[in-house]
Amino acid sequence: MENELILAQSSFVADVWADLSSIDLTGYTKTLTHAGNATYLSWSNAWTLLMQRYPHSTDEYEVVRFDDGTVEVHCTVTVSNGTDSFTRTMFLPCMNSKNQAINQPDARHLSDTKQRTFVKTLAKFGLGIQLYASDGIPKLEKAENILVGNISEEEANDLTEMLAKTESDVPAFLKFMKVEALSDLPKAKLKNAEALLAAKLKKMGGDA
Repeated sequence: MENELILAQSSFVADVWADLSSIDLTGYTKTLTHAGNATYLSWSNAWTLLMQRYPHSTDEYEVVRFDDGTVEVHCTVTVSNGTDSFTRTMFLPCMNSKNQAINQPDARHLSDTKQRTFVKTLAKFGLGIQLYASDGIPKLEKAENILVGNISEEEANDLTEMLAKTESDVPAFLKFMKVEALSDLPKAKLKNAEALLAAKLKKMGGDA
């Protein structure tokens, strides 16, 4: 049971990344001409997109003050679907339009920085991560070690055999993996699926 809970949590983390990183932000962002034409996602749009999918999520903030008078805001976001959850933290200094740290920032600076840090923290979950990638950096989707697309027919057949060996409830397994058919299973979820079935088979005294 412990192994299944760990695998379920691992699956949730992967599912959140796959979900949030795939969101088309067209219509949700705007370009800031005074900041080098940077593309900006507002905290309200970011919060809306998060709540539409994971309404049990929460955010917390910590203000860190340094001896030189500058300030850094730490944001901790917990993404939750009401059953599974995990946390990420990101930080950002109070800065001016030239990205220089502000000495003795006021309440408005702190408020703005909290909102920016929140959006930056969500990027660690996948939401808007593309906004922080330089145009000079190759797209991650093209990297050979990034698993994209769905599993192959052979891999689906192997999972079918494991499901039969473990006498698993196939519809329940598909629901757990959030797919309608094994052929729809993303490659990024394959190891979790195999490990889950292997752990179950081991409990049954079988051999994967």
